[in-house]
Amino acid sequence: MVSDPQAFSWDGNDAAYYLVNDTNQNVSLVMAVVIANGSQLVAINISCPSERAANIRESLPDLLADLWVNGALMSVSGIDALPDPLMFPTYADSERTTTPKHR
Repeated sequence: MVSDPQAFSWDGNDAAYYLVNDTNQNVSLVMAVVIANGSQLVAINISCPSERAANIRESLPDLLADLWVNGALMSVSGIDALPDPLMFPTYADSERTTTPKHR
């Protein structure tokens, strides 16, 4: 399952993120930011097991504290635009494959 992309601004640059929940019980945050004259795109993918999903949002300040792009330090405050907590998409019970039980 994949969420709809959500736009935000990061240090005055256009950015967006989306959330993924895969069938292997992993979740991912995928972010991208357009840099400079719009000709460069920096993408970030952070993944972990589903049971640790909350760790992604709380770890972002530490993970991105030293993110440099084109000689400029990206402000960690840019991620304040992301929701806390991140709401990863879930599978509806009707979408799961089930094996019929025989009596």
